Amino acid sequence: MNILDEKLRSVLADVLDLPAAAITEDASPATIERWDSLRHMSLIVAIEEAFGITLDDRAMDEVMSFAGARDAVIRISGRRAA
Repeated sequence: MNILDEKLRSVLADVLDLPAAAITEDASPATIERWDSLRHMSLIVAIEEAFGITLDDRAMDEVMSFAGARDAVIRISGRRAA
């Protein structure tokens, strides 16, 4: 696992009040019951704060899964996944 994944997994775990191990590659509102609309908005804010970015409309749509959130962070911040 790379640093970006670890940090993002930690952010999701904190917002969703779950252990980091529960945040898998396919984590999404469909797989995590706690991931409701209110926590989703909290997740958007937490990702922006953790990575020092502002998510655009496209990114907000992408943040409907762990993998999508990672892709959005990479695209907006210019970070690499490795």
